[in-house]
Amino acid sequence: MNEQKEEFEKQPYDNPEDALKSPGIVYGKLMEDDPTETGNLVSSIVIPKEKDFEKGFYKRFFIARYDSTDAVEVTEDFYKKKYKKLAKGIYSKVELRWYLRDNLNFERKKMLVAITAYNMNEDNVTVASKDMPQLKNTLKDFDQFVG
Repeated sequence: MNEQKEEFEKQPYDNPEDALKSPGIVYGKLMEDDPTETGNLVSSIVIPKEKDFEKGFYKRFFIARYDSTDAVEVTEDFYKKKYKKLAKGIYSKVELRWYLRDNLNFERKKMLVAITAYNMNEDNVTVASKDMPQLKNTLKDFDQFVG
């Protein structure tokens, strides 16, 4: 990292923006970021609250690094406030409606199977996996929290 700073200081750039586009400088900047600034990606399985069971669903939030095999579940607070501090283009995010009861279909999907919480959760994961393939490796228990 110090080598990159020294390289930056030694290089005579005609345009300061050229220095910012240098791969070594960009990488150095990414590595300088304080991990506590982003809060580190730590899995936080969010348990539904009583009011969520009454509604029949709740939202789950996931972030995945482009080169990882699994997604990480995070809190809504992290998802909304700290995601933007993560390196751009390296992470993706998905918000997912997770059903807790059968016979609910707020997405108004035409399904050829019974509208159970299991089927809705499985379908929502399949759709969201188009944006975040790691989700299929992370969420396999589609009855999780169903009561």
